Amino acid sequence: MAPKKPPPKAASTGKPADANGLFVECDIPLWDGDLSKEDWSGGKGEYSAAGAVVTSGLFVDPTQDPDPWEINVLAQHNKDWKRPSAIFSPFKPVVIKMTTHTDPYEGGLTPPDDSDQPAPTREEAIAAYRTVRKLKGANPVPDSGKSKRAKGTSKRAEARRNQPTPCYMQAFNSCLAVIQHAQKLVPREHYLWELIYPQAVVGNGIKLPQYNPYGKYVVKVFVRGCWRRVIIDDRLPTDIFGQSLLTVSEVKEIWPALLAKALLKVLGPSKQDSLFTDPLWCLWSLLPGYVPQILDTSMHVSSVLGYFNRMMEQNKRLSDTPEKDDESEKIIIVAMPRDNGEISFAANGLHTNQLYQILEARPLETPPTTMMRIMSPFINWTGEGCYGDNEIWTDEFEAELGFKRVDRLRCDNSWNDAWMSWESFHNIFSKVVVLRRTVVKKYACHKTLHNDGSSATRWLFVKADHPMHLLMAYSGD
Repeated sequence: MAPKKPPPKAASTGKPADANGLFVECDIPLWDGDLSKEDWSGGKGEYSAAGAVVTSGLFVDPTQDPDPWEINVLAQHNKDWKRPSAIFSPFKPVVIKMTTHTDPYEGGLTPPDDSDQPAPTREEAIAAYRTVRKLKGANPVPDSGKSKRAKGTSKRAEARRNQPTPCYMQAFNSCLAVIQHAQKLVPREHYLWELIYPQAVVGNGIKLPQYNPYGKYVVKVFVRGCWRRVIIDDRLPTDIFGQSLLTVSEVKEIWPALLAKALLKVLGPSKQDSLFTDPLWCLWSLLPGYVPQILDTSMHVSSVLGYFNRMMEQNKRLSDTPEKDDESEKIIIVAMPRDNGEISFAANGLHTNQLYQILEARPLETPPTTMMRIMSPFINWTGEGCYGDNEIWTDEFEAELGFKRVDRLRCDNSWNDAWMSWESFHNIFSKVVVLRRTVVKKYACHKTLHNDGSSATRWLFVKADHPMHLLMAYSGD
C-alpha cells in the first residue's frame, strides 16, 4: 500500500501566524487614546465626574443586553447581577480610593504642616500610591467553622460567616499580587487602576479613574499584540448574600472587579474559564511588553538558576538607583505548580491556580543548596524551611542566608512569603516562567514580519520610548 500523502498546506492568508493568540483576528477595537468624545452616560444624560447616584437609565453593554453572559465557574453561587451602588448601599462605591492630593509621579508627596517627618522620596510616594488595599473575601480557604453569634452581629452577617462563599478569583488575585510587587517595572498610566476610564484630575494634579453613576467604563487591555479598548457596564455577579463574586477591596473599591469583567468580555463565553484558571493569561493582559519563556525545572536547572542570578542583580540595581529609568532588560519570574501537585500543595499551606512570584534565590553552603523565596496571596507554607521551623531558623542559618525571619513579608493583603530549598521547590513546581522586557532602541517604527511557512523562533521587540507597544514580531509553527 502506498504511503498516505501529507495533507496540502493551507494557502497563505497574508496574515501573521498564531503565536499563542498574538496575531489572531480580534474584533475588539484598538486603543486610540482619544476619549474626549466618549459619551459616559451611554446616551442617558449629562455625565459629571462627581456625578450623583443614578438609579434609572443606567448604561447596559449592548453585547450583554438584556442579561449578562452566564459564567459557568460561578454558576453554583451566582444568584443575581447588581450594580456597585446596590452592593455597597447605603455607602457610595469608588473605583479607587484617593490616598494623596498630589501627583506622586511628580516629585513625591508633601508631609502635613504639623509633621516632623521628612517628605517621602518619589520612589516612596509611588510605592504608597500603588499599594493595593486588602481584597474582600479573597482567602481561598475561608473559615467555614460555625461560631457563636457575636453581640450586635446581624443574622445575615452570621450566615455569611458560617456559610462563606468560596473565592473563585485566586488566579486573578495572584496576578494582582505579582503586578504590585513588580510595580517598579510598570510605567506610568499602565498600572492596574490606571487602565480604567473615565478619569479626572483630582487634588493637585493626580489623575485617577472616577466612579461613573451611569455604569459605563472603558478599560485598556493588552490583547493579541496591542492595547485594545474594552467597553463594559458595571453589573457584577453576586451571591445569595448580595456580595460581589468578582474581586473588590475591603474599602469598597471596584477597580479589581472592572478589570476582571473587561477580561471576561475579551475571553467571551467560550473561554471565560481562563480568568479563573489561567493567571498567566491575566498577567500578560494587564502587564504587557514582557516576553514569556517557560522553563521546566527538571530539564533546565542551569538556565533557571542563571535567571535567578540576573533577577538578583536587577533588584540590586533598582535598589541602588531607584530614580534611574535605565534601558536594561527587566525580568519577572513566577512559578507554576505541577499538574499532580494539588495534594502536596494543600498539605503544605499552598494553593493551586495561583502564580508564585520568585522574590529571591540565595545559595547556602551548609547544606549545599539554593534557598528560594516565593510570594503569593495567603501562603501558609508548613514544609521544610517554613518560618515556624525553629530548628532551621537559627542565628547561624539567618547569618549565612543574609535574611532574618522577622523581616518576612507581612502585607495588608495577606500576601505572604516563604523560603524553601531548591529540592522542595522542584518537587512542587514543575515550571518557571521568565517574563522579560527587552528595550531595543535602534528600531523607530512598528513593523510585522510575516511568517513564510517555515519553522522559526519567536521573537518580540518593543519600542524604547513606549515599551508597552509591540514593535516587531516574528513567529513560526
